[in-house]
Amino acid sequence: MFKTTVIFVMITFFLFGCSDQVVEEKVYSNVARVFWHEGNRYSVFIELEEGVYDRVSFSGRLCSKTRGVVEGVTIVSDVPPGELMWVREKTLDDSRNRGVCLIGLEIHLHDIQDLEGGSWDHGKFGRGSTVSLN
Repeated sequence: MFKTTVIFVMITFFLFGCSDQVVEEKVYSNVARVFWHEGNRYSVFIELEEGVYDRVSFSGRLCSKTRGVVEGVTIVSDVPPGELMWVREKTLDDSRNRGVCLIGLEIHLHDIQDLEGGSWDHGKFGRGSTVSLN
């Protein structure tokens, strides 16, 4: 009985205790524009320097509830006029299972009017764009 319990504990530790799950949090500042494509898919343009922008896209695949806390997407209108918007992204990289998924995304805007509709493409299943109804 003792030997069986020890083997069970060792197997459990090996399978679950040595998990390769890594939670990563990134903050993107100097956000000039925010696009909502569909569902939980967003992208932003970040101002690198005057007149130079970089696009960052955020995965729409939320982590499943069984993999821990899922915060979802939160849009906050709290950026003062004259300042650039910002985004906080929290992801889980679980390379042993399904790869990177989104735990939470906080998008900080001046006003909800700053959220623009973006395009989407599902190949032969259709394409289009999301229209913001602000």
